[in-house]
Formats: sequence, structure tokens, C-alpha cells
Amino acid sequence: MDTQWSDLTVSALKKKCAERGLPKSGVKVDLLNRLREHDEKFRRSTAPEPPGRHYDHYHPQYDHGERSSQDVPHMASTMGHPSEETVRRDQGRSTGDRAITASPTEGELEQILRDNYLTFENDPKGQVRKSTTLAEYSLNFEEAKKKRDATITKAETKFKNDMRKLEKDKQEKLDQLHREITPKLEKRRNWGHAFRQLEMLRAARGVGPPSPHDFATQNKGFTATSPPLPSRPHPDSDQMSIASSPTAARPPLSFTLKRKASDTTLPSSSTGAPSLRLHDSEDPFIDGPRGPRADMMIESEPIRGQLADSAFIFIPLSNNPFRYGNLHHMKTMIENAYFSPKYIRADQTGYFIIFESSTQGDNHAALCFERFQGKEFRGISMKMELNRRRR
Repeated sequence: MDTQWSDLTVSALKKKCAERGLPKSGVKVDLLNRLREHDEKFRRSTAPEPPGRHYDHYHPQYDHGERSSQDVPHMASTMGHPSEETVRRDQGRSTGDRAITASPTEGELEQILRDNYLTFENDPKGQVRKSTTLAEYSLNFEEAKKKRDATITKAETKFKNDMRKLEKDKQEKLDQLHREITPKLEKRRNWGHAFRQLEMLRAARGVGPPSPHDFATQNKGFTATSPPLPSRPHPDSDQMSIASSPTAARPPLSFTLKRKASDTTLPSSSTGAPSLRLHDSEDPFIDGPRGPRADMMIESEPIRGQLADSAFIFIPLSNNPFRYGNLHHMKTMIENAYFSPKYIRADQTGYFIIFESSTQGDNHAALCFERFQGKEFRGISMKMELNRRRR
């Protein structure tokens, strides 16, 4: 019968269920189960009762007659003792348990049907409710997923907007800082370059070094410690009385302090100091602009003999001819590499990058030599010579 039901279609199974008074709702599996259960019950109800064992349960002592058990002849039972299954079935009947046994009686079957009777239900196995539960879960899952995606998108959008605001605020602050710092840095570069030039010029003239405090805003003008620089020398004179080297000591000189540099009393050649001529009477340093574009002078006397106790780097003039601004650009290049030479001077033979007269000066000179040897300076490869102190 099972094979027969399985071969039928759903519509045919529904017709078979209707013929047997069974519900027609559900899928094919539900219809098959109903038909199989119906066939099983039908087979049980129509099957003949198997032959059972009968026992003699006659007890003479309960007889209402006058005779006792001793007066009544008793035939010994040849059926043996009742089996355990029979005893268990009898116990089940006495306790009211209506479980299906191997060979239930008609009364037992009726009682079982009464105990297990159920009203008609459209979904006896809960398939519809199960499908509904799964559908609700899928729907709620999709809604939760959409909410999660929307929350993530919203958070990402807010994060991007916040980052744009932070980036804009950072850029505005950096621009403001650049506007405030740039003029100060330019002033520091101009001031440092002019101060180093003034220091070297005064050292060449034998005047004491200037003090940075002399150029403060409240100290503008000429002071006793800061005499004015001389202007262009008179056309008739071809020499200026200056010191032989930046480190040479001179006796104190007396000056008449006035506003105009042309009225300043210059030291005369009778003081006995060696003379030093400018490289050219038309040197652009004298008439040229003051500040970062102003260059330092080329000395007429040899510089090498004055540097016995100093470490220096020499660049021959034949390798790098003198041009306007060379000394300034060279000093800027070296300082940008974090080296601090004491002086950068030039004479008829070449350029001298002079360091401190100490072990540290020797080390700095060696490092500077390694850093710039063979490097290009204004389009020309530099050929340097390292000179250490004489010990």
C-alpha cells in the first residue's frame, strides 16, 4: 500500500483522503502519513485474534457449596504457568493504563480511541506554524541587517564629515602659523647674514665685535661700542688701514661719533698696522645692496699663513672662479647642512672655510669635507683640500 500511495499525485492523494474521511490539507508528505496511519489501523481492526493460552482460575475455597477443596476432585493443569507477558497485560488492565498491547480486545481499543481522540485540525503536525516561524525569522533578520547597514553607512558618513572639518581646521591653523612665522624667519636670515658680515668687517678693521643687543629697537642709532661703517674710500687714496687678519689684536681706537659715516675719523696708516686692499676699487660689496645679497670682500693678502692653528677647507679659485654672491651662497649651503664654520674668507688663491681652533673644529672640518667633496656648487664640481691644525 505504501508504494501505491507514493506513486499517486497530490490531487489523487487528496481524493483518497476524502474517501476515507481524512483531512485533505497539507503537503504530499502529510497526505501519505494520514493514509498510511489509516491503513495500519484498518489492518489491526480486521486482523483475527491470535490464539492465546487459557488458564484454569477456579478456586474451590470461594465456592458457595458445602464442599471444601479436599472433597472436590481437582485436575492438574497441563498448560503450565502464565507467561510474564500475560501477567504484565493483566496488571495494565487493573491499573487503568490503556496502552496498546499485542492483542488488545475490542473494549481496550475503544478506550484507547476515547483517550486519544483529538478534534480536527488543519495543521496537525505544525508544518504551517513552522513555516510561519521560519518566515518571520527571515523577515526580522533582513530588517535587522538593513538597520545594521544603515547604521554603518551613517557612522561612516559622519566620520568622513568630521574628518573633513578637522582637516580644514588643521590647514587653517597651519596657514595662520605659516603667515606668522615666515616674516620672522626671513628677518632672522637677513639679520644673521648682515651681522656676520658686520662682524667680519669690524674684525678686519681691528674693531671689537658688535653685540646683538646694540641693534635692538630701543637702541637704534650709533653708540660708543658700535661705530658706523666707513663709506667708499676717497678716490685719491688707494689703501685702507685695516687689520691683517680677523683675529689680530689692535690697540683701542678713538672715534668721533656722528650720524654720517663720511664724518667718521678713520685710522691712519701711521698706526703701523699692515695694509689690506680691496680686490677691486669697484668692488660691488661697497656700493651693492646690504642684506642677503651683499657679498664679503676678497682679501689681497694671503690667508693661508694666518691659519696655522685653525682647521679649514680650501677650494682653489681655479676650480671655482669668484662670482658675485659665491661666499654668501657657500655659507648658506654649509649652514643648511648643519655645519657652523667660524668664517668663510677668500683671497687671490681661493676660498677658505675656517672652523674653530679645537678638536671639535677638526672633526667638523673633516665631516664637512666628506659631505661636500665632489658636490656641485653653482654648476661646478668642488675640489676641496682638508687642512688640519698643526700640533
